[in-house]
Amino acid sequence: MFEQLVAPLRLPSQSAVADDLMVLRDGAMVAGHLGEAGAAAASFLRGCRAVIRQPLD
Repeated sequence: MFEQLVAPLRLPSQSAVADDLMVLRDGAMVAGHLGEAGAAAASFLRGCRAVIRQPLD
């Protein structure tokens, strides 16, 4: 799912970025259930932006 989303960005390590985004999504889902959903959503978006800007090899 996430690999298809990042494919148009042509990042150097698309698979790793997709994996990182999935982990962020999973964490945000748990955080949303345990606490403030709005804060979890905002944190998820910040994390996604950071991963996309600075992909790791």
